[in-house]
Amino acid sequence: MAKVHKVTLEEIETLIAKGMTREEAEFALIDKYDEVVFPDETDDINDKLKEQKKIAHVYDKKKGPRKVERKPNDTKRAIIAELEKAFGSYENFAIVNKEREISFNLNGKNYSITITEHRAKK
Repeated sequence: MAKVHKVTLEEIETLIAKGMTREEAEFALIDKYDEVVFPDETDDINDKLKEQKKIAHVYDKKKGPRKVERKPNDTKRAIIAELEKAFGSYENFAIVNKEREISFNLNGKNYSITITEHRAKK
């Protein structure tokens, strides 16, 4: 696959300064490189890339978010219930997530406890 060379205005101006016309300079660059993109053509390429990205983005939106229903974890719920018995009398006690986290105030400071179930080691 041939590498695409993006020609700069400076390259064209250098060749024009050597006595070539713009058209001759462009043909000289075409002869020198396999594929050439001139500065006025890059806008078209950028527009095509933007359009392709827009199409890809729309496709992803149509697919929609993936929603997975999790099975309730009774063990974690039981642990949270025990923590509620122990810390329920504390100021501003709240169950933030019924399977994961509680929060409360003690001596004017905020605390939270998060339950994490680790995976079995292989």
